[in-house]
Amino acid sequence: MRVLSAHKKPINCVAFSPDGTQLAEAAHGGDIRVWDVAAGTVRHDHLYAYGRFAKQVRLCFAPDGKALAAANEDIVFLGLTVVHGKTIRANYVPFSGVAYFPDGKSVVGVGERLGRYSPLTGGAFPRLKLPAPRVATCRWPACAFNRDGSRLALSRRTRKTNGSRYSETVFVYDTGADAVVAEFEWTGHPANRLALSPDGELVAAACGPALRVWDVTARALVAEKTAGAGDCLGVAYSPDGRYVATVSGDSATRFWEAGAWGEPKTFEWDAGALLDVAFSPDGATAAVSSDKGQIVLFDVD
Repeated sequence: MRVLSAHKKPINCVAFSPDGTQLAEAAHGGDIRVWDVAAGTVRHDHLYAYGRFAKQVRLCFAPDGKALAAANEDIVFLGLTVVHGKTIRANYVPFSGVAYFPDGKSVVGVGERLGRYSPLTGGAFPRLKLPAPRVATCRWPACAFNRDGSRLALSRRTRKTNGSRYSETVFVYDTGADAVVAEFEWTGHPANRLALSPDGELVAAACGPALRVWDVTARALVAEKTAGAGDCLGVAYSPDGRYVATVSGDSATRFWEAGAWGEPKTFEWDAGALLDVAFSPDGATAAVSSDKGQIVLFDVD
């Protein structure tokens, strides 16, 4: 177990680079750092994603590991090589999540609206082919790709015109076929974080205090677990598909064994309330971030 710390601000998001050598963090206020995992030192500093929503910046690496996309008031693209620090704004509406398509030529952005954008120009691509909601209001809280990018999970929250009741939906989208292959609907807590199994056959969602998992082919809910004392804030699938990891604002990281969904394997540290979790691409290491500005790196097995 190792602890990385460069400040005392809460760290709301952590993300590994595709080769596992770098780890990006987004802290309260929109400060972004990139760590060298092996050395335990900051490789890139003074990267920012400022805006009204700087307490909830979400990050992802480009497939080549040479850039970051940060979702905040805008989607901001941050170069990590020759164009270090350069930003391109894709839109001017609040975003709550961002993920690169596997070819690196576009990203999906979710929040007050759903869109697909170019990291080079900020221009919009044609819309994804999703069922149109017949409602007054609609927002998209979260998005996640599976490991090879063949499937994309999206969560949608809608409110009907005649009342205040919300309807929640998770869509699983086949990027090759350009079509929805499954959708799951319920009323209750929205899916604010999503994770797809490596093969894209299971989708896990952080829904308030619960972890929910659906089987895409069977189109069925296969697990619903209380993920901790508070709301589930982070969820991640291990690259081999064995575990779903969750953090819930307490000091514990819970590893749920996929398929069995019994009592989780629990890791605890004196690092503060945990806010996000991520696995390294080889699955050997997990990282969790805390409200004390610390990142804990630990061996999965």
